[in-house]
Amino acid sequence: MKVNIGDIPESELDLVMSAVRMSVLEEDKGRGILVTCINGVRTWQMNSSDTWITIPGENHQFEGSYLIPGRLLISAFSLNSAGGTCSITINADTATVKSSSGGEIQMAVSTKTPEFKTFSEEPNVTAKIQFRDFQRICSVLGEMPIDLDDFMAVFAQPPVGQVIVDKKSITLRRSWSYIGCPDTVVKQPAETTGSGSFTLGHLMIDGMMNRLSINSDSEITIRFNSEIGQYLEVSSDEFTIHFDRRLDGAGIYFPQVVEYLEEKKISHLVHDNGLIAANYKDVNVRIQLFDGTDSIIRATATVLHSATQNVKLLRELNRLNTTRVGVRVWCDNNMIVVGAEMRCEHVKDMTGLLDGLVKEAQFLGGLLGPMFGGNAPKKAA
Repeated sequence: MKVNIGDIPESELDLVMSAVRMSVLEEDKGRGILVTCINGVRTWQMNSSDTWITIPGENHQFEGSYLIPGRLLISAFSLNSAGGTCSITINADTATVKSSSGGEIQMAVSTKTPEFKTFSEEPNVTAKIQFRDFQRICSVLGEMPIDLDDFMAVFAQPPVGQVIVDKKSITLRRSWSYIGCPDTVVKQPAETTGSGSFTLGHLMIDGMMNRLSINSDSEITIRFNSEIGQYLEVSSDEFTIHFDRRLDGAGIYFPQVVEYLEEKKISHLVHDNGLIAANYKDVNVRIQLFDGTDSIIRATATVLHSATQNVKLLRELNRLNTTRVGVRVWCDNNMIVVGAEMRCEHVKDMTGLLDGLVKEAQFLGGLLGPMFGGNAPKKAA
Protein backbone atom coordinates (compact mmCIF):
# COMPACT_ATOMS: atom_id res chain seq x y z
CA MET A 1 0.00 0.00 0.00
CA LYS A 2 1.30 3.41 -0.97
CA VAL A 3 1.16 6.04 1.79
CA ASN A 4 1.49 9.76 1.11
CA ILE A 5 3.35 11.49 3.94
CA GLY A 6 2.69 14.82 2.22
CA ASP A 7 4.51 17.83 0.81
CA ILE A 8 7.21 19.08 3.20
CA PRO A 9 7.82 22.85 3.05
CA GLU A 10 11.33 24.23 3.35
CA SER A 11 10.84 25.55 6.91
CA GLU A 12 9.64 22.17 8.21
CA LEU A 13 12.40 20.30 6.40
CA ASP A 14 15.05 22.68 7.80
CA LEU A 15 13.84 22.17 11.37
CA VAL A 16 13.61 18.39 11.09
CA MET A 17 17.03 18.18 9.42
CA SER A 18 18.67 20.28 12.17
CA ALA A 19 17.12 17.99 14.81
CA VAL A 20 18.46 14.94 12.98
CA ARG A 21 21.96 16.44 13.11
CA MET A 22 21.72 16.65 16.92
CA SER A 23 20.25 13.21 17.52
CA VAL A 24 21.96 9.83 17.66
CA LEU A 25 20.24 7.76 14.98
CA GLU A 26 22.55 4.80 14.37
CA GLU A 27 21.46 3.60 10.97
CA ASP A 28 23.31 0.29 11.34
CA LYS A 29 21.20 -0.42 14.44
CA GLY A 30 17.94 0.26 12.66
CA ARG A 31 17.31 3.66 14.27
CA GLY A 32 15.84 6.63 12.48
CA ILE A 33 13.10 9.28 12.49
CA LEU A 34 9.59 8.29 13.47
CA VAL A 35 6.93 10.04 11.37
CA THR A 36 3.24 9.68 12.16
CA CYS A 37 0.00 11.63 12.10
CA ILE A 38 -1.41 12.95 15.39
CA ASN A 39 -4.74 14.77 15.42
CA GLY A 40 -4.40 15.62 11.76
CA VAL A 41 -0.83 16.95 12.10
CA ARG A 42 2.23 15.34 10.51
CA THR A 43 4.55 14.74 13.48
CA TRP A 44 8.24 13.81 13.63
CA GLN A 45 10.04 12.32 16.63
CA MET A 46 13.64 11.30 17.26
CA ASN A 47 15.85 10.80 20.29
CA SER A 48 19.33 10.42 21.73
CA SER A 49 20.33 8.80 25.01
CA ASP A 50 19.05 11.73 27.10
CA THR A 51 16.79 13.82 24.84
CA TRP A 52 13.57 13.41 22.87
CA ILE A 53 12.68 15.86 20.08
CA THR A 54 9.12 16.10 18.78
CA ILE A 55 8.31 18.39 15.83
CA PRO A 56 4.77 19.04 14.60
CA GLY A 57 4.62 19.75 10.87
CA GLU A 58 1.77 20.87 8.68
CA ASN A 59 -1.79 19.53 8.75
CA HIS A 60 -2.03 16.26 6.91
CA GLN A 61 -3.78 12.88 7.14
CA PHE A 62 -2.25 9.44 6.68
CA GLU A 63 -2.45 6.06 8.37
CA GLY A 64 0.30 4.38 10.36
CA SER A 65 3.75 5.23 11.73
CA TYR A 66 7.03 4.84 9.84
CA LEU A 67 10.71 4.83 10.80
CA ILE A 68 12.82 6.36 8.05
CA PRO A 69 16.62 6.82 8.00
CA GLY A 70 17.86 10.21 9.18
CA ARG A 71 20.09 10.24 6.12
CA LEU A 72 17.01 10.41 3.91
CA LEU A 73 15.96 13.76 5.42
CA ILE A 74 19.52 15.11 5.26
CA SER A 75 19.67 14.07 1.58
CA ALA A 76 16.29 15.67 0.93
CA PHE A 77 17.57 18.91 2.41
CA SER A 78 20.63 18.81 0.14
CA LEU A 79 18.54 17.97 -2.92
CA ASN A 80 15.93 20.66 -2.33
CA SER A 81 16.37 24.09 -3.84
CA ALA A 82 15.84 27.30 -1.86
CA GLY A 83 12.15 27.94 -1.36
CA GLY A 84 11.24 24.52 -2.72
CA THR A 85 9.27 21.64 -1.25
CA CYS A 86 9.64 17.89 -1.29
CA SER A 87 7.08 15.11 -1.13
CA ILE A 88 7.53 11.85 0.73
CA THR A 89 5.70 8.63 -0.08
CA ILE A 90 6.14 5.17 1.36
CA ASN A 91 5.42 2.09 -0.71
CA ALA A 92 5.83 -1.23 1.12
CA ASP A 93 9.36 -1.01 2.60
CA THR A 94 10.65 1.91 0.50
CA ALA A 95 10.45 5.66 1.15
CA THR A 96 10.68 7.99 -1.85
CA VAL A 97 11.48 11.70 -1.69
CA LYS A 98 10.76 13.87 -4.71
CA SER A 99 12.00 17.44 -4.81
CA SER A 100 10.06 20.24 -6.49
CA SER A 101 13.24 20.79 -8.53
CA GLY A 102 12.91 17.30 -10.01
CA GLY A 103 15.36 15.20 -8.01
CA GLU A 104 14.38 11.89 -6.42
CA ILE A 105 15.80 9.72 -3.60
CA GLN A 106 14.77 6.24 -2.44
CA MET A 107 15.73 4.44 0.78
CA ALA A 108 14.34 1.47 2.68
CA VAL A 109 12.31 2.11 5.82
CA SER A 110 12.78 0.10 9.00
CA THR A 111 10.78 -3.10 9.36
CA LYS A 112 10.43 -2.45 13.12
CA THR A 113 8.66 0.77 14.05
CA PRO A 114 8.75 1.99 17.67
CA GLU A 115 5.73 3.52 19.36
CA PHE A 116 5.38 7.28 19.51
CA LYS A 117 6.64 8.31 22.96
CA THR A 118 4.34 10.39 25.12
CA PHE A 119 5.13 12.22 28.35
CA SER A 120 2.56 12.36 31.14
CA GLU A 121 4.41 13.95 34.06
CA GLU A 122 2.56 16.73 35.87
CA PRO A 123 4.86 19.79 36.18
CA ASN A 124 4.88 21.90 39.34
CA VAL A 125 7.28 24.51 37.90
CA THR A 126 6.93 26.50 34.66
CA ALA A 127 8.73 29.46 33.09
CA LYS A 128 7.83 31.37 29.92
CA ILE A 129 10.54 33.23 28.05
CA GLN A 130 11.33 34.35 24.50
CA PHE A 131 13.23 31.76 22.48
CA ARG A 132 16.15 34.10 21.62
CA ASP A 133 16.58 35.10 25.28
CA PHE A 134 16.76 31.45 26.27
CA GLN A 135 19.23 30.77 23.47
CA ARG A 136 21.53 33.46 24.81
CA ILE A 137 21.61 32.26 28.41
CA CYS A 138 22.17 28.67 27.22
CA SER A 139 25.17 29.92 25.22
CA VAL A 140 26.59 31.60 28.32
CA LEU A 141 26.13 28.41 30.35
CA GLY A 142 28.04 26.46 27.70
CA GLU A 143 31.13 28.70 27.80
CA MET A 144 34.09 26.91 29.39
CA PRO A 145 36.87 28.56 31.44
CA ILE A 146 39.54 30.18 29.28
CA ASP A 147 43.10 28.88 28.78
CA LEU A 148 43.06 26.02 31.27
CA ASP A 149 46.40 24.41 32.09
CA ASP A 150 44.77 20.97 32.23
CA PHE A 151 41.97 20.96 29.70
CA MET A 152 41.15 17.29 30.32
CA ALA A 153 40.40 18.09 33.97
CA VAL A 154 37.15 19.66 32.73
CA PHE A 155 35.85 16.17 31.98
CA ALA A 156 36.72 14.76 35.41
CA GLN A 157 33.05 15.37 36.17
CA PRO A 158 30.13 14.98 33.74
CA PRO A 159 29.07 18.35 32.24
CA VAL A 160 25.82 18.96 34.11
CA GLY A 161 24.07 22.19 35.01
CA GLN A 162 20.96 23.32 36.84
CA VAL A 163 17.83 25.05 35.60
CA ILE A 164 16.41 27.03 38.52
CA VAL A 165 13.03 28.78 38.48
CA ASP A 166 11.93 31.31 41.11
CA LYS A 167 9.17 33.91 41.37
CA LYS A 168 10.43 36.26 38.66
CA SER A 169 13.23 34.58 36.71
CA ILE A 170 14.92 31.52 35.30
CA THR A 171 18.55 30.86 36.24
CA LEU A 172 21.09 28.50 34.66
CA ARG A 173 23.98 27.41 36.87
CA ARG A 174 27.14 25.40 36.16
CA SER A 175 29.74 24.63 38.82
CA TRP A 176 33.44 24.94 37.95
CA SER A 177 34.82 24.87 41.50
CA TYR A 178 36.22 21.36 41.03
CA ILE A 179 38.86 22.80 38.65
CA GLY A 180 39.38 25.99 40.67
CA CYS A 181 37.34 28.33 38.43
CA PRO A 182 34.34 30.55 39.24
CA ASP A 183 30.90 29.07 38.71
CA THR A 184 28.68 30.26 35.87
CA VAL A 185 25.35 31.71 37.01
CA VAL A 186 23.18 33.45 34.39
CA LYS A 187 19.68 34.77 35.07
CA GLN A 188 16.88 36.03 32.82
CA PRO A 189 13.48 37.50 33.79
CA ALA A 190 10.59 35.16 33.03
CA GLU A 191 6.92 34.65 33.70
CA THR A 192 6.88 31.76 36.18
CA THR A 193 4.70 29.54 38.32
CA GLY A 194 6.13 27.53 41.19
CA SER A 195 9.80 27.29 42.03
CA GLY A 196 12.42 24.57 41.98
CA SER A 197 15.43 23.21 40.13
CA PHE A 198 16.28 20.50 37.61
CA THR A 199 19.70 19.07 36.71
CA LEU A 200 20.48 18.19 33.09
CA GLY A 201 23.30 17.99 30.56
CA HIS A 202 24.26 21.64 30.05
CA LEU A 203 26.17 21.03 26.82
CA MET A 204 23.12 19.28 25.40
CA ILE A 205 20.69 22.10 26.18
CA ASP A 206 23.16 24.66 24.77
CA GLY A 207 23.60 22.65 21.58
CA MET A 208 19.89 22.02 21.13
CA MET A 209 18.80 25.62 21.62
CA ASN A 210 21.48 27.08 19.37
CA ARG A 211 21.46 24.57 16.52
CA LEU A 212 17.76 24.17 15.90
CA SER A 213 16.82 25.84 12.61
CA ILE A 214 14.16 28.27 13.86
CA ASN A 215 13.70 31.68 12.22
CA SER A 216 11.08 33.10 14.59
CA ASP A 217 11.40 34.40 18.15
CA SER A 218 8.37 32.68 19.61
CA GLU A 219 7.64 32.30 23.30
CA ILE A 220 8.77 29.01 24.77
CA THR A 221 7.71 27.26 27.96
CA ILE A 222 10.07 25.40 30.26
CA ARG A 223 8.29 23.02 32.62
CA PHE A 224 9.25 20.21 34.98
CA ASN A 225 8.35 18.48 38.22
CA SER A 226 11.07 19.51 40.66
CA GLU A 227 10.34 16.67 43.10
CA ILE A 228 9.85 13.49 41.10
CA GLY A 229 10.15 14.53 37.46
CA GLN A 230 12.35 12.56 35.07
CA TYR A 231 12.12 15.10 32.23
CA LEU A 232 12.43 18.83 31.68
CA GLU A 233 10.32 20.00 28.76
CA VAL A 234 11.14 22.94 26.48
CA SER A 235 8.30 23.61 24.06
CA SER A 236 6.94 26.09 21.53
CA ASP A 237 4.50 25.88 18.65
CA GLU A 238 7.34 24.56 16.46
CA PHE A 239 9.00 21.93 18.64
CA THR A 240 9.05 20.10 21.97
CA ILE A 241 12.23 18.74 23.55
CA HIS A 242 12.37 16.56 26.65
CA PHE A 243 15.68 16.42 28.53
CA ASP A 244 16.45 13.58 30.94
CA ARG A 245 17.20 14.45 34.54
CA ARG A 246 20.89 14.00 35.35
CA LEU A 247 22.40 13.15 38.70
CA ASP A 248 24.62 15.81 40.23
CA GLY A 249 27.20 16.06 43.00
CA ALA A 250 28.06 12.76 44.62
CA GLY A 251 24.94 11.26 43.05
CA ILE A 252 26.78 11.16 39.71
CA TYR A 253 28.84 8.29 41.08
CA PHE A 254 25.98 6.28 42.59
CA PRO A 255 25.42 4.10 39.48
CA GLN A 256 29.16 3.40 39.39
CA VAL A 257 29.13 2.15 42.99
CA VAL A 258 26.24 -0.19 42.21
CA GLU A 259 28.00 -1.34 39.03
CA TYR A 260 31.16 -2.10 41.04
CA LEU A 261 29.22 -4.22 43.55
CA GLU A 262 27.50 -6.12 40.76
CA GLU A 263 30.74 -6.72 38.85
CA LYS A 264 32.44 -8.06 42.00
CA LYS A 265 29.34 -10.14 42.82
CA ILE A 266 29.05 -8.50 46.24
CA SER A 267 25.58 -9.08 47.67
CA HIS A 268 23.83 -5.74 48.31
CA LEU A 269 20.53 -3.92 48.69
CA VAL A 270 19.83 -0.40 47.46
CA HIS A 271 17.40 1.59 49.60
CA ASP A 272 15.09 4.36 48.34
CA ASN A 273 16.99 6.97 50.38
CA GLY A 274 20.25 6.26 48.56
CA LEU A 275 21.85 3.99 51.18
CA ILE A 276 23.47 0.74 50.12
CA ALA A 277 23.70 -2.24 52.46
CA ALA A 278 26.36 -4.72 51.36
CA ASN A 279 27.58 -8.11 52.57
CA TYR A 280 31.37 -8.05 52.26
CA LYS A 281 33.30 -11.02 53.62
CA ASP A 282 30.44 -11.84 56.04
CA VAL A 283 30.40 -8.29 57.45
CA ASN A 284 27.45 -5.92 57.09
CA VAL A 285 28.70 -2.72 55.44
CA ARG A 286 26.74 0.50 54.93
CA ILE A 287 27.77 2.65 51.94
CA GLN A 288 26.81 6.32 51.48
CA LEU A 289 27.84 9.12 49.14
CA PHE A 290 28.33 12.71 50.34
CA ASP A 291 28.60 16.00 48.47
CA GLY A 292 31.45 18.41 49.10
CA THR A 293 34.37 20.14 47.42
CA ASP A 294 35.47 16.56 46.80
CA SER A 295 32.52 14.16 46.77
CA ILE A 296 33.24 11.13 48.95
CA ILE A 297 32.16 7.54 49.48
CA ARG A 298 31.86 6.53 53.13
CA ALA A 299 31.66 2.87 54.15
CA THR A 300 30.85 1.97 57.76
CA ALA A 301 30.49 -1.22 59.79
CA THR A 302 29.21 -1.73 63.33
CA VAL A 303 31.82 -3.13 65.71
CA LEU A 304 29.64 -3.55 68.83
CA HIS A 305 25.99 -3.01 69.76
CA SER A 306 24.75 -1.88 73.19
CA ALA A 307 28.11 -0.50 74.26
CA THR A 308 27.95 1.82 77.28
CA GLN A 309 29.27 5.22 76.33
CA ASN A 310 31.56 6.53 79.09
CA VAL A 311 34.70 8.58 79.48
CA LYS A 312 36.97 5.54 79.50
CA LEU A 313 35.55 4.25 76.22
CA LEU A 314 35.80 7.64 74.51
CA ARG A 315 39.42 8.04 75.61
CA GLU A 316 40.22 4.59 74.18
CA LEU A 317 38.56 5.47 70.87
CA ASN A 318 40.57 8.71 70.68
CA ARG A 319 43.75 6.76 71.32
CA LEU A 320 42.89 4.24 68.60
CA ASN A 321 42.19 7.00 66.10
CA THR A 322 45.67 8.50 66.56
CA THR A 323 47.21 5.27 65.24
CA ARG A 324 44.91 4.66 62.28
CA VAL A 325 45.31 5.72 58.66
CA GLY A 326 42.27 6.05 56.42
CA VAL A 327 39.76 4.77 59.00
CA ARG A 328 38.07 6.23 62.09
CA VAL A 329 36.18 4.65 64.98
CA TRP A 330 33.48 6.40 67.01
CA CYS A 331 30.38 5.97 69.22
CA ASP A 332 26.92 6.41 67.71
CA ASN A 333 23.74 5.74 69.71
CA ASN A 334 25.37 3.10 71.94
CA MET A 335 27.08 1.49 68.97
CA ILE A 336 30.78 1.46 68.19
CA VAL A 337 31.21 2.12 64.49
CA VAL A 338 34.25 2.05 62.22
CA GLY A 339 34.29 3.98 58.95
CA ALA A 340 36.51 4.57 55.96
CA GLU A 341 36.28 7.17 53.18
CA MET A 342 37.60 7.76 49.69
CA ARG A 343 37.01 10.25 46.89
CA CYS A 344 34.19 9.28 44.55
CA GLU A 345 36.45 9.62 41.52
CA HIS A 346 38.31 6.49 42.73
CA VAL A 347 35.14 4.38 42.86
CA LYS A 348 36.72 1.63 40.76
CA ASP A 349 39.28 1.07 43.55
CA MET A 350 36.76 0.31 46.31
CA THR A 351 38.24 -3.13 47.05
CA GLY A 352 41.04 -1.65 49.16
CA LEU A 353 38.56 0.51 51.04
CA LEU A 354 36.29 -2.42 51.89
CA ASP A 355 39.15 -4.77 52.74
CA GLY A 356 40.61 -2.26 55.18
CA LEU A 357 37.25 -1.51 56.76
CA VAL A 358 36.33 -5.17 57.33
CA LYS A 359 39.77 -5.98 58.73
CA GLU A 360 39.47 -3.12 61.24
CA ALA A 361 35.90 -4.06 62.20
CA GLN A 362 36.93 -7.63 63.01
CA PHE A 363 40.02 -6.53 64.93
CA LEU A 364 38.28 -3.82 66.97
CA GLY A 365 35.40 -6.11 67.90
CA GLY A 366 37.83 -8.57 69.45
CA LEU A 367 39.76 -5.78 71.18
CA LEU A 368 36.95 -3.60 72.58
CA GLY A 369 34.36 -6.28 73.40
CA PRO A 370 36.24 -7.78 76.38
CA MET A 371 37.15 -4.31 77.63
CA PHE A 372 33.79 -2.51 77.40
CA GLY A 373 31.13 -5.13 76.82
CA GLY A 374 28.47 -4.88 74.15
CA ASN A 375 27.27 -7.40 71.59
CA ALA A 376 28.98 -8.31 68.36
CA PRO A 377 26.78 -7.70 65.27
CA LYS A 378 25.16 -10.67 63.61
CA LYS A 379 27.02 -12.19 60.73
CA ALA A 380 25.80 -11.07 57.32
CA ALA A 381 23.45 -13.62 55.78
